Amino acid sequence: MQAGYDEIAADVRVSAAVNIDETGCRQNGRKAWLWTVVGHLGTLFAVRTSRSRAMVTELLGERFDGIVVSDRYSAYSHLEDHRHQFCRAHLLRARTDHNSQAMVDRGGNSAVIGNALKPCGQELINQWNRLQSNQIRQTTFEGHYRRLRSKILDALHDGSMCDNASTAETCRRLGNECFSLFAFVHHDHVSPTKNAAEQALRKSVIFRKLSFGTEEQTGSKNLSVILSVIETCRRLNRSRLDLLRSSIHAAFSNKPTPQLLPTN
Repeated sequence: MQAGYDEIAADVRVSAAVNIDETGCRQNGRKAWLWTVVGHLGTLFAVRTSRSRAMVTELLGERFDGIVVSDRYSAYSHLEDHRHQFCRAHLLRARTDHNSQAMVDRGGNSAVIGNALKPCGQELINQWNRLQSNQIRQTTFEGHYRRLRSKILDALHDGSMCDNASTAETCRRLGNECFSLFAFVHHDHVSPTKNAAEQALRKSVIFRKLSFGTEEQTGSKNLSVILSVIETCRRLNRSRLDLLRSSIHAAFSNKPTPQLLPTN
């Protein structure tokens, strides 16, 4: 299983784009974090006691030159704009004070800005989904994109002067990092949301709620390996039982561990 985990980690580090997310868990009764990185073929899980920027570098490697799709958590703030796609779903409805719904909820001039940003963001995701399902052509999508991009940037400019300090600060920051709002448009392999990472975490969240976590670092390492191999097998439509059987047989026969990821 460890060999498969190493394959997954290597795949993530050479992927053109990754989705990354993290959620709380327990290790030895203390707060820890379960990270997940969805790469080209593999899905990597890792339990760590930190939620810092150093963990991002550890998981992706210091030389990672792909594009990262994530939320706007500070651990990802070191990423260059052209290598970072903000999750547009989080910008619409995340449970924070830094999204368009929060602007609407504040009322007044803030609501005007939020009501300008929210439908544009929703339509942009919708048009991208239509493109992926071949309902519209690339040229049609590009027309929608140019129109919506102009509206979004105009709303961010107006919002940066809003009399609500929180809304103004959010709009200023998004305006200064605007390439991270639209990186997915310029790269076929990049999604506008990190839904792939959130979906990968769902079963792990259920496991967390039904258990008390791991007792020590060794248990966390084993859990990371198991979750990574299971989720990667699911993505590859590969039997987990067959892989386990083959791995055990190889170990007892003193043969090489079967390869998890396809070579092509």
